[in-house]
Amino acid sequence: MKNLKSTLFWFLKYSEFVFLFTYKILAQFNLIKNLTSKICAFSVAFLASCGSVCLAESSGAFIGANYGYGEFRQVTSGGGLSFMGATINASERTTIKTDSFSVGFLMGYKHFFNPYFGFRIFGGIDVYVPEFLSDGQKEDATLITYGANLDLLVNFIAKEKVDFGIFVGGGVGGNTWLSKEIENIKQDIKANNMGFKVRQSGLDVALNAGLRVHIARRHGIELGARLPFMPMVLLNENITQAGLNTSIKIEYRHDYNVFGRYTFMF
Repeated sequence: MKNLKSTLFWFLKYSEFVFLFTYKILAQFNLIKNLTSKICAFSVAFLASCGSVCLAESSGAFIGANYGYGEFRQVTSGGGLSFMGATINASERTTIKTDSFSVGFLMGYKHFFNPYFGFRIFGGIDVYVPEFLSDGQKEDATLITYGANLDLLVNFIAKEKVDFGIFVGGGVGGNTWLSKEIENIKQDIKANNMGFKVRQSGLDVALNAGLRVHIARRHGIELGARLPFMPMVLLNENITQAGLNTSIKIEYRHDYNVFGRYTFMF
């Protein structure tokens, strides 16, 4: 009987110990579980807020328009043709500078990897109307540029309502010059049976860079510059007549263009 009581006593003590140990383990498990639940809830809330704040500027298609100002040069050298009311003399080089306002339109798509870095690809067309003046003679010309552009987009500030950053990239396409004087050159070449070729269209390669502000997720305002690299060589021929070998060259250079631009994202 004494042994039975002793056994029962130790059994109860041992059971109490096991119960308390198990209770503490479960309590610790619940603590960890609650802490984990809180961390998960905080993560979900953070991601939700980041989706509305951090990803303020999202990917998508856009259209836009720009208005700008540019400078141009018309360079002639050589001899043998009448241009702008005067004959181009051998070894003579003439440069005429002028400027023009421009208007353009664009359409494309932009993609952001995170709130601060992305890129855009777009096609655009711009129209300029430079006026060249020389010795009382005036040439009203029209320049049309067109092509595809790829820009890197960097945001220094990424907020829910406003994003601010820069863009830098380049464009490749073509340009076409139109004017009455170009048609006169064609007629002069045909009248003198020279067989020269006049090129009115050529390759256009340029660098794009500037500042940009994106407002309310849809509206963009930009201030930028475009620096073309390739001159448009209208005519570049050699003339051999009565033992005289000379050349004639006429080219147009677009030095730069600064612009303001508005974009709308769909």
